[in-house]
Amino acid sequence: MTVSEDGKSITTHGNMWRSLPIDIGKDLGDYVVSFDYVLEEPGEIAAICFDENQSLGDHDNPSMNKYNPVRCIAPSYYDSSTTAKNNYVMNYEPAINESHRYVYRLSNMFDRVSGLNYLGIVADNDQGDKSVGEWTVSNIAITTSLSSCIKAKNVNVNFDIEDCTVDNFLAGIDNQLDDSCPQKDDPLLELLGLWGFDNEMEVIDKISSICKASYEDKEYDFMEALSHDPHLERQLSTEYLDGGTFLNYEEDPQDESIIKTQALIDAMPATSQVMTYPEDHHALDQCYSGLAMCCWVDSRDGDLVDNTDICYVNMKDSRKTAHVQDGWSIYGDNHEGNINCHGFAWDISGGSISNALKGNALFDVGFAHLSDGKREQVPGAPLCGCADRMPVVTKASCTQATTTSTVSVSYTATTGLVSATSTIGDITTGPCVNERNEEVDLKTHYKNIYGAEGHQASWVDTRLVGEGQCHRAINDFLSKKGLVKALDGDNTAAIQ
Repeated sequence: MTVSEDGKSITTHGNMWRSLPIDIGKDLGDYVVSFDYVLEEPGEIAAICFDENQSLGDHDNPSMNKYNPVRCIAPSYYDSSTTAKNNYVMNYEPAINESHRYVYRLSNMFDRVSGLNYLGIVADNDQGDKSVGEWTVSNIAITTSLSSCIKAKNVNVNFDIEDCTVDNFLAGIDNQLDDSCPQKDDPLLELLGLWGFDNEMEVIDKISSICKASYEDKEYDFMEALSHDPHLERQLSTEYLDGGTFLNYEEDPQDESIIKTQALIDAMPATSQVMTYPEDHHALDQCYSGLAMCCWVDSRDGDLVDNTDICYVNMKDSRKTAHVQDGWSIYGDNHEGNINCHGFAWDISGGSISNALKGNALFDVGFAHLSDGKREQVPGAPLCGCADRMPVVTKASCTQATTTSTVSVSYTATTGLVSATSTIGDITTGPCVNERNEEVDLKTHYKNIYGAEGHQASWVDTRLVGEGQCHRAINDFLSKKGLVKALDGDNTAAIQ
């Protein structure tokens, strides 16, 4: 392993186990460990141990537990052995190149600690190429006698933020801490102490729930309204997202049901209320990437505007829509036929306003413009869904929902409760734009939110692959199946 010149970080290389002696005493009280972690290349197991005897424990084996309780935190676990997990405390597992700060109240989690005598570094990769695997841990700290400054002062706290993301919430808390507070400049630890939680994800989840709750009184469930309107079939909206119902099948733009549905949609309060995002629909649930889109293959009003090419559809990713357990469709490198894809992206952090308005973006992209005539989904994929369930395409148009907002956060000393209320202005939807107010496509907008580097940027390049990149994307997919698609002399493709 390599230790940085300033001594603040350790980088592992390949298969190696190391222990470093530390001497911080035995009476630690209510103590917390924290560290930053980033995985550059996966091995089998990456773990950081706070140990007393250099022996790996097993929390499910009483005979070992008597002397060696588990002492190791594993940020990444790629080992095929499930029983080996018993040796590690596991919580959040970051993506490759995603930096994450871990905070654990080990005094609550680790029992029978006689003293923290060693810092253990476990980079386990003893199968195959043992040189594989690299990760970095930095800013390792042990905080003893953790307490909350806000709680100790026994005063009410109030602050406003424009966007209720986790980072903004933490910054708001930090602004309430003066120099006498031990956790000044570390609001994550302050909230860990205030709420009595055991790890950083509990704090992050709590902030997210507080922020999201601030918008609840402004929500409107447009899917419920559509599903139960007397002019429409029950559950119409959920079937529509899978490419069904007369909204997709009807070819006549003057059909009475189409006109009535458009009138109902036009009357919905999309500019004044937060439209509920249908997280219970299988095509749109668990969108951890913060990216979704709709794709159409036909129009009831003439030719569909062609704005993309389809590379392939992996039906395993959308099996509840396709009604098959597995399968895939490969399209030509120079796909003929009109396809239109249009999407939206949001910041998944906490209760951000773009997260709150993702239902408004979906409503505008997928529902609000039925009179435009777009209909029918790409076979084997949803009409609208999270990007990981949609076809891999070259590009997509982009819509964003915006508003002015203020979230007021309050801590009440007498009850110990933290709550939030929001104020929002008119909600508008329109093309995605960059900082110079120039219109951008979906991939560019996504990278503007998450950054042009890092694991999110690498991932979106595999879903919106770029003009002329279908052949490469198809073969990247087929290579996992032992196949390759070659171009022949007349520029058509054949599976070999």
